[in-house]
Amino acid sequence: MHKFVLTWISNVLDLHPPVVALAIAQRAKFEGWLKIELAGQALGAGARDITLEASLPRTASKADLAFSFDDQRFFVELKTPNTNWRLPGVLSLHRPITNNIESIVFDGNKLSKAGVNGIVAFVMFPVPPGDRRWLAYYERIIKELDAPSDPDNHTAQSSIAIDPKNNADVVIVSIPVQPAQGFRDA
Repeated sequence: MHKFVLTWISNVLDLHPPVVALAIAQRAKFEGWLKIELAGQALGAGARDITLEASLPRTASKADLAFSFDDQRFFVELKTPNTNWRLPGVLSLHRPITNNIESIVFDGNKLSKAGVNGIVAFVMFPVPPGDRRWLAYYERIIKELDAPSDPDNHTAQSSIAIDPKNNADVVIVSIPVQPAQGFRDA
């Protein structure tokens, strides 16, 4: 299912380049907007019982999105971590990427502890065009979540025109999170 989520997020970004460019140029997170658009993609793909801010079983926490597909329930946590790489056309602000990475890991662990079919998905931005240094962050997240490391299967990198002269890449990641030992999907 993580591949569907990866594709759906890619579709959302492809459908709205001016909005995404605006967010990238200002290093503004866009998680709330992405959640609504992702719900629309899930609906269009035939998902049922779509829930925004879905309660997680066995916890007092919520996931950003939940849906049913092929008689299974999936819970998705979304993040839009901004990086601190400097790029022309992008506002120069200091953004602590370490805090963003920690929040992704926290959300993944939250899903795992709830014992659900979980997916942590995020859009990392801005990334210099063609740059692969983001793989170090990906590997750190994978290691901390004890998830399979397969960037070819879990990531996509695409370029967005910020203005007529400048581009920046976004990296889309969708990682399945396994229920903690002793739990089964609720």
